[in-house]
Amino acid sequence: MRLLFSLICVAFFVQNSLAEPQPTGKKAHCDLNSANGDHVGRIELTEVNVDGVLAVSVQAHLTKIGLDNGAKGFHIHQFGKTGNNCMDAGPHFNPYNMQHGSPLDHSNRHIGDLGNVFVMNNEAKINILDSRLILKDLKEDPLGIVGRAFVLHKLEDDLGKGNASDSKATGAAGGRHACGIINWN
Repeated sequence: MRLLFSLICVAFFVQNSLAEPQPTGKKAHCDLNSANGDHVGRIELTEVNVDGVLAVSVQAHLTKIGLDNGAKGFHIHQFGKTGNNCMDAGPHFNPYNMQHGSPLDHSNRHIGDLGNVFVMNNEAKINILDSRLILKDLKEDPLGIVGRAFVLHKLEDDLGKGNASDSKATGAAGGRHACGIINWN
């Protein structure tokens, strides 16, 4: 039996509410491809409203990932470019010049810090709900994520709490394994 781990990251506060997220109608997607060109999966993004708080739901079932089992860093990067083995995507999306951190910490993280995806048997499920993400085109809003790139890294993101020299900048998540540009549906 295949085991699939799911990253559930609820990164916003809704005081005393267990309200169900209501879609607003805005949707985007990202086709994630490994640096060698293999299609890994499609990431679906949906803007939702939870008691007046807008958030973005990020969901995917990735297959044929090509990485060992375990946690792998998952981020939104600055540029909507995927060339040069995903290096053209640039650094993590960080418009407020914050330290790298956990997606659960609104006070000190890059907007693009989405934590880890858990790979098991060459597959992973992603289920993230994050109120720091804004589902707008970056050409219309500098805080928008449409037009930027998702990157799946080769190593675990230490969420800025490690001893590696790049922990506070990248979470020491290692090289870039797969990437794709976020586009409107």
